[in-house]
Amino acid sequence: EKVLADFYRIKKAFEVIRSPMIWAGEIKPEEGVEEDVIHNDGYGVMRRLRNDANLFSEAEATRFTFGALFGPQAVEPYDTIVKLHNEVFFAAESILRYRNQDHRAPGLVGFIPAMRKVAFAGRLEGEGDLIEEKIAAAVAEIEAICRPALESELAAEAVGREATA
Repeated sequence: EKVLADFYRIKKAFEVIRSPMIWAGEIKPEEGVEEDVIHNDGYGVMRRLRNDANLFSEAEATRFTFGALFGPQAVEPYDTIVKLHNEVFFAAESILRYRNQDHRAPGLVGFIPAMRKVAFAGRLEGEGDLIEEKIAAAVAEIEAICRPALESELAAEAVGREATA
């Protein structure tokens, strides 16, 4: 139950983290951080990732117990989530790092737009969001593993309650 709930929370966290809108309330001065960094949308994503660090850390900590209970293949959705977290962080960091560069320069022409597609949800009509699809697939895999266990546990509890009634 906890694992499934964690994955639902992670899915929601990614939606918030990758939101294309950085709100004015999110652009608060931080000690030791330059003004142009704080106003950069890549930094906004990095700040959101930092705010949800505990959620991702807790999920990572349950990975080993989950693997012990359900087998080594069952942790693949965890690996997917960690990989996606790292990809989003790298994309946001790249947007921030190259903020003062000419994005038309060789090597950056396609790079920055590609990083924006990773860091931010939002897409043009008919264009898929690969990160969102991978998150949904990881949640579906966890559901496929957890749901039968949850249903059998609930069924056992129901039988136990009926037997004592």
